[in-house]
Amino acid sequence: MGFNRSLKPPTSKPMSAKVHRLTKEDALKYLGTIKNKLTDHPDKYYGFIYIMRDFSKGRINTRTVIDRVRVLFAGYPDLLHGFNKFLPRGLKVI
Repeated sequence: MGFNRSLKPPTSKPMSAKVHRLTKEDALKYLGTIKNKLTDHPDKYYGFIYIMRDFSKGRINTRTVIDRVRVLFAGYPDLLHGFNKFLPRGLKVI
């Protein structure tokens, strides 16, 4: 008679458990999207490659990457939104 107070209420999984972890394939797919979208602007495609190279070599930080990508892909909101997926939580290009 009475409630069993030792039972804990059910908990739901945190939202972060549903977050898709990005893979190398995701990055390559995004690069392909950029290349296809900017066929008439190879300078922009290579500009993105150079930004990422500088970041990977530690020449620029995340904030600088965001600023440069924002300028480079101005007028291409789909590319900017796609890039957001690769940024740390709480940071966005747009």
